[in-house]
Amino acid sequence: MALNNCSINSQSLTKTGGGVIGSDNVQLVITPNAGYVVSSSDFTNNTGVIAGISSITLSDSGTAGTIGNTVLVNVDLDDTYVMPLNDTELVIDIDGDAALITYTLSGTYSSTVSNASPASETDTSYTDSGNNGSEETVFIKTFTADSGYYFPEAPSYILTSNNSSQYNITRQDTLDGENRITASIFTVNFTFSNSNVSGDTIEFNAVAEEYFTETTGITSYSLLTNNIDLVGTVRNMTVFGTPGATFSLAVTNENSDSVFSLTNITIPAFGSYSFLILFPSVSSDDSYDFVLTGTQVSTNFGGPGEQPHTFTITQAGDKTITVDLQTADSAINISSPVSVTLPASTTVTSDTAGNLTNTFTITSTSTLNIIDQFGNIEDFTNNDPLTNGGTFIDIDSLIFLSESATEISAFFVGSVDTVGTSNVTSVFDIDNYISTAAVSTIPITVTYLDIENLTSVSEPTLTLPVGSTLPNKKNFTVTCNKNTGGPGGGTDTGDYGITVTSNISPADIITRVGTSTGADGPPNSVTDLYNGSVELQFSVFFQADSGAIEASDDCDINIGVLFTGGL
Repeated sequence: MALNNCSINSQSLTKTGGGVIGSDNVQLVITPNAGYVVSSSDFTNNTGVIAGISSITLSDSGTAGTIGNTVLVNVDLDDTYVMPLNDTELVIDIDGDAALITYTLSGTYSSTVSNASPASETDTSYTDSGNNGSEETVFIKTFTADSGYYFPEAPSYILTSNNSSQYNITRQDTLDGENRITASIFTVNFTFSNSNVSGDTIEFNAVAEEYFTETTGITSYSLLTNNIDLVGTVRNMTVFGTPGATFSLAVTNENSDSVFSLTNITIPAFGSYSFLILFPSVSSDDSYDFVLTGTQVSTNFGGPGEQPHTFTITQAGDKTITVDLQTADSAINISSPVSVTLPASTTVTSDTAGNLTNTFTITSTSTLNIIDQFGNIEDFTNNDPLTNGGTFIDIDSLIFLSESATEISAFFVGSVDTVGTSNVTSVFDIDNYISTAAVSTIPITVTYLDIENLTSVSEPTLTLPVGSTLPNKKNFTVTCNKNTGGPGGGTDTGDYGITVTSNISPADIITRVGTSTGADGPPNSVTDLYNGSVELQFSVFFQADSGAIEASDDCDINIGVLFTGGL
């Protein structure tokens, strides 16, 4: 009889020799060794036929394969069996093995995953079972970074368990050609002891980040592209790109003659290729067209914020920028234009280099009349950099003042901000502003309001030019008693105001005082005369709101001075 890791007992009966056994039977018990359990199904009756035994059956005393269970061996004795006269031993053959006790493991794992797969998980269950001392692979977890991503920090885990020494968790990484971790495989092994384990948790963390994969290609270049002097020069150009990328460069002048060329140059390991370009001396303006081609050039150049792969460098001498006045009236003479000569394709930073401020003298043998005093700076021609080669003249003002019946001064204030590649002349036509023909005007009749005593008034007789649509500025100077109680002691524009009432026909003539948006406003300046009075200077602007001023219009105004805080 072969029993492994368990034992079976024996049992005796006392009977009278020569008598029958009768109804007595025997029950033997198979008991597992420590650390083992038994199941009746794991044992076999191999006794065969024995006189005195009718049958043998096996059964479990409890739940098969659990601690405390035994196998019951029920021996049914032959009731008619006649006992021998001597002691008799009936030997049965029961074969079988006790099994090691199986213990269980149960827990959950969670994972925080970004830019990788599989997706994050929460409280996913894991289970396993094994015998005391056995090591089992509970589960395997793989995290794979998305395409174009890697794990800058290797995926990790946190184990929470009262039996952490029973776990053996290993990680195997997959690396790309740049030794970046693109995948990690966790293998979770557990060694069982003599008790069940539950409630353990494992938290995985696998966060991938995108990496930059540099595409082989030409990425940029460095070259001075400002204007070249006529005497010529040598300039260094450097082309940048990834090692192995190739480029070609063609440089031609305005006659399409080749000046410089490179073909299929390979970017070396340090990522750039430098060379010199000789621009020859020329006697007249020239230009050089650059065409860069090569690996990824059409992709990396020419877009928003990118360098162009075709461009032009000019070679030009100094350029003259001129401002002139002109007239179609042969009876009017205008003094010489004003001009400056500056290097081509430059930005003027000096306060004096680009200064064009000038006083033009306008004369005639006939009487000169000012139609409009203020020249509209939009009437200057050829001042658009997009059409004149890149030059911009910053024009501040043009004001006409009468010096005599036959002479007018035109005060021009302006300067050159940028110089292009061509000579530029900007012309202002004065025919809409000055004329030798009699100018039709309407008078401005001025009366004064009895608000404050006006001790003196200048410029009481004024006119508006008929046909004008531009602002006509009329200056007034009045003297009045000093407002000694004012915030500024009577010497500040805040101490006074100008009130203007008008009887203007038609009503579409706009009037405004100084820079005020209303009909009234402060004076332009206040001068203390130190005799108890002050001199106030202010201006009134007249402009037709629609159409033009007509000879039938009537312009009567009333002017008064008021103190701050009341009349």
